[in-house]
Amino acid sequence: MSKKMKTKNIQGLCLMNPAEVKLWLQAQPCDDNLNLPVSKVKLVGPSISAYLAKMGILTIGDLLYHFPHRYIDLSKIKKIKQLKAGESATVLGEVVKVKKWHGRRGIKVINVTITDGSGYIIGTWFNQDFIANRLKAGMQVAFSGRILYKYNQLQIENPLYDVLKEKGEEPIHSGRIVPVHPATQNLSPNIIRRIIKNALNEYGRVSETIPVETIEKYNLLPRSIALNEIHFPSSRELLMKARERFIFEELFLMQVGLAVRKKRIEFQTKGISHKSDGELTTKFYKTLPFKLTEDQINAIAEIQDDMEKPRPMNRLLQGEVGSGKTVVAMIALLTAVQSGYQAAMMAPTEVLANQHYLKVKGTMEKLGVNIELLTGNLSQKERESILQRIKAGDVDIVVGTHALIQQTVDFKCLGVVVIDEQHRFGVEQRISLKEKGYYPDVLIMSATPIPRTLSLTLYGDLDVSIIRELPGGRKIGEHVETMLCNQSSRDIAYEIIRSEVNNGRQAYIVCPLIEESDKLEVKAVMEEVDSLKNEIFNDLRDGFI
Repeated sequence: MSKKMKTKNIQGLCLMNPAEVKLWLQAQPCDDNLNLPVSKVKLVGPSISAYLAKMGILTIGDLLYHFPHRYIDLSKIKKIKQLKAGESATVLGEVVKVKKWHGRRGIKVINVTITDGSGYIIGTWFNQDFIANRLKAGMQVAFSGRILYKYNQLQIENPLYDVLKEKGEEPIHSGRIVPVHPATQNLSPNIIRRIIKNALNEYGRVSETIPVETIEKYNLLPRSIALNEIHFPSSRELLMKARERFIFEELFLMQVGLAVRKKRIEFQTKGISHKSDGELTTKFYKTLPFKLTEDQINAIAEIQDDMEKPRPMNRLLQGEVGSGKTVVAMIALLTAVQSGYQAAMMAPTEVLANQHYLKVKGTMEKLGVNIELLTGNLSQKERESILQRIKAGDVDIVVGTHALIQQTVDFKCLGVVVIDEQHRFGVEQRISLKEKGYYPDVLIMSATPIPRTLSLTLYGDLDVSIIRELPGGRKIGEHVETMLCNQSSRDIAYEIIRSEVNNGRQAYIVCPLIEESDKLEVKAVMEEVDSLKNEIFNDLRDGFI
C-alpha cells in the first residue's frame, strides 16, 4: 500500500481517487466495537454514563451517531499582531501569566495573557475560578472568540480555549469548525465534544454499511472518514460530503430493510392464487359505459398478475381524483369473489366509505354480488346481522372503515383488501389480518401525487402502479390549477370558490381541527363554519362534515 494510503491525515484520505478508496476500505478492520457500552470510552465514568443514558446514548455506536446540530466556524487562525477589534478569530500561543482579581460587586476576574511572538493578548473570564487552575504559565493554548480592545490592550472575553500538549497539535474546541452537539444541563457541548473525540480516536475505524461499488459510484466518503468529518470537519466542503454520506446511508439502509421485508413476504408467506379470467370480470367489462384508459388497462394487468401468484399482493395504485382508480379496484374485488373469496374495501372515514358503497353497489348487485356497508351508524341489530353473514360467507364484498379488521369482524375467507387513501395501513394492520389467519392481497389507493422515486421511499415494500391519464385522453394535471394563498390573499380564493359554485360546481374547505385548541394557532371547523355561513358565503348552500 502506498504511503498516502497509510496516512492518518483525514483530509488526505478524502482526496483519494476511487481506486485508492477501494483499497483503503478493504484494509480497514471489520471488528466493530459499536455495540460496546459507552463506558468503555475514555473519560466516561458511572456518572457521565448515567447522563448519556438519559440522552439515549448507551453504546459507542449511539455516541458516534450523536451528530452535531450546528457548527461554529473558528478556523481563522491569525497572528496576534494581525488582530483587529470587532472581528472573530483564533490565536495560538504560550501562556505567560495567569492573574486572579476581584472586580466591582464581588465579581471574580481571571486574566490569562498569551503570546505568539508577535504580540500579547489577554483572555478574560468572569466567576470561573477553575480556569486559573487549568491554565498555567508555559502551556501551549488556542483561544477563539471576539476580539476587543480595552484598556489599551487586545482582549478576548470568555474565549473558547484548548490546551495543546505540544506546538502544532490540533485543537478540538477552537481554531477550527467547532461542532456543537445536543447537550444537557449536566453535560456541556465541550464535555460531549471531548468524549466523542476520544471515541473516534479509540473506536473510529468501523466497517462499512454501504457496498464499496456504491461508494465509488456516488463518490461518497467512507464511513470512518465521514464520522470524523461530521464531528470535526476539516473544511466546509468535507462537512457537506459527510452529511451527504449519512443522508445516503440512512435512505440506503431503509431501502435495504424494506426490500428484505418485501422478499420475506414474497417467499415466506403463502398467499392465494386467484383466477383473473372469470364470469364476473367478463360481465363487468361489458357493463362499462366507457372505454378504459391505457393506464387503467396496464394497472389491471399488473394487479391481476399479482393476484394470480401464490403470494400476497402488496401494491400501491396511484392516480389523481377522477383518474378511474375505483374501477380498477372493482376488478380486484371481483377477481377475489369469482375465485371463491370475500373482499373488503376500506376508507379512512365513514363518509368516504359510504360514497364508495353507493358508487359500486348498483353494479355489484346487477352482477349478483352481495355487498354490505359496515359503519358505526348501524343499529346493534343491523350490525350483528351483517357480522353473522360475513362470518358465514354470505357477504361477498364489505365496505367500511378500519373497523373491518377489528376482532369483532370475522371473515369466512378473506381474499383481498382495498384501502383508499390510508397511508398508515402497514405492518401492524397486516399482522392483525395474519393473526386472524388471513393472508389477503392488499391494494392501497392514493390520490397524492408522489414521484416514483419518493413512492419507493415511502412505500418501499409495495409495488407501484400509476394512472397518469384521465378518461378522454387528458393527462393528469391538465385540468388542475394549484394555487398557494396566504392570509392576505384569502379573499381571492373565496372569489374563485364563488365563481366555480355559480358555474354549477362544488367546493370543500378542509380545517386541521374540529374544535379550537389552546396549543395550536390554526382554525377549527366550527369557528370556520360560522364565518363562512354567516359572513362570506351567506348566499350559498353549505354544510359541514
